[in-house]
Order: sequence, then structure tokens, then C-alpha cells
Amino acid sequence: MYAVVTIENDLSTPVWLNGRLVAESSLEHVPLSTRNMWFEVKYQDGSEVQYRCSSGPVPRHFKREDYRLLRPRESIQSDQDLSCFDLTRLGHYTVTAHYLDQKNPPPPPKGAVPLNLELVSESVPFDVMGGRMK
Repeated sequence: MYAVVTIENDLSTPVWLNGRLVAESSLEHVPLSTRNMWFEVKYQDGSEVQYRCSSGPVPRHFKREDYRLLRPRESIQSDQDLSCFDLTRLGHYTVTAHYLDQKNPPPPPKGAVPLNLELVSESVPFDVMGGRMK
């Protein structure tokens, strides 16, 4: 199962953001310097769904070449694999995406502002029925 994540610049100023969009679970042990996006998946009773994958070796830290300029009304999109979440129970789920850049990103180009606040998507519902997702 995949989630399509879109970040759109609705400002009148260009935005400087990490375009690598590396997703992980909401686990606290994954350093912010090696991820900039994570997901919360919840079951119908409100319980958080277990993230089953190990983060493995810590990925490299973000570098200037990972960053990109997002002009006004421009968007960036990424397909994110959610197969590490335990979706074995039948029923209703929601997924929420979060984006937050590292604390000290490379300086933005002149005239651009860094995207230095957490973005949180709306919670998107989906159902698992008979081993199929809908």
C-alpha cells in the first residue's frame, strides 16, 4: 500500500525545503537529521498501528543537494510505501503524514524562505477488508 504525499507552496515567496522526503515511522529513535517525513497510522479504535520494519543502518545526513526551491503554486509529490505498518486486522484505519526539516538546513537561496515548521496532513481514512485494502 502506498500513500501519495504532496507538498504545495501556497505562499507568494519561494520556499526552500528538503526534497528527498525520506519517510519513517513516528518512532523517536530515528534521528531527525536522517528523516524529514513520518506517518501515523491508527486503527478504528484509535490505537497506533505498529511499525514493523527496522530502520536499519542510519541513513546519511541530508546535504545541500537534497534541498530544492519550491516556487509559488509549485508542488512536490512522493509515493511512500506503507507496507511496514501492521495492517493485518480488518477494519477502518487512518493515516496522517508529517513533514519537519532538520534544525540547521543549508541556507536558502536569496529571496527564498526555509520551510522550518511542521506540516501535518489531514487524516486520510482507508479500509482493510478480507485482506484487501480499499
